Amino acid sequence: MEGKRPKIAVFGCTGMLGWALLDALPRSGFEAVPIPEDKVDIRDAEAVENAVAAAAPAAVINAAAYTDVDGCESNVELARAVNADGAANIARAASDARAALIHISTDYVFGGGRKMPLLESEPANPQGVYANTKWEGEKAVRQEGGRWFIIRTSWLFGPNGRNFVDTMLRLGSEREEISVVNDQEGSPTYTVHLAAGIARLLDLYISRGFGEPGIYHLTAAGHCDWHEFASRIFEARPGRVKNVKPISTYDYIESAGRPIAPRPAYSVLNCDKIKKKFGIALPRWEVGLMEFLDSKTIQPK
Repeated sequence: MEGKRPKIAVFGCTGMLGWALLDALPRSGFEAVPIPEDKVDIRDAEAVENAVAAAAPAAVINAAAYTDVDGCESNVELARAVNADGAANIARAASDARAALIHISTDYVFGGGRKMPLLESEPANPQGVYANTKWEGEKAVRQEGGRWFIIRTSWLFGPNGRNFVDTMLRLGSEREEISVVNDQEGSPTYTVHLAAGIARLLDLYISRGFGEPGIYHLTAAGHCDWHEFASRIFEARPGRVKNVKPISTYDYIESAGRPIAPRPAYSVLNCDKIKKKFGIALPRWEVGLMEFLDSKTIQPK
């Protein structure tokens, strides 16, 4: 019955991933309980504690974060308050409520020094304020105890939020030439696919008592650089673009005219662990890209 569905409290429910989770969780037999930031500030420990206690959830998902990577460089205290202190508040509240926790983290905790898909056990080497505060958030989650899952993902795109695909489509409607960096590699991940994977993990763990908590990587299969990603977008939706020019990160920073936070040169995550433990694997990034682009097509009346 509907009333018997396990509840999943979702912080960050108005963002790209949060929006997708609110859609995916009911499909896996859960009742999604949105906890919007205009109602509960995750920097307020008491407010978080009260919200989680009122929801009485089987699990809590923390998809909330300050994700303006460049903005974090000039807003250090805000980044730390949200990404680290906020993560600690949610982890503590979940542990006190005896709820499992899904904490969303990032490929940015790695420095990108070696060109081999990164395992969960690789040493962290965060660069920049965003990366460091997300790493601090991971450590806070582990320190609070309880039944936690840290899910590291990368290069998110999808409905209901700022993302690279929408930026390229907008620029492609305005320009004939666009310059895109070609020396950063990662796995573009469609939020709809990621949310479905997280919902599947919770179904196995909460509803079926299968698997064990820990750190897991979960991204789209395959990888590319930003230039290749942009080129695929314009192959599918050309707009006015006639040339996608590859440039280095150095050249991009020189031409930006504003502070740019460091990015990992290589942040492809090895997702074998979650596939082996839970049987979860996401489609290739190209599949996610086409699904997202197709979802944006306006159907004739």
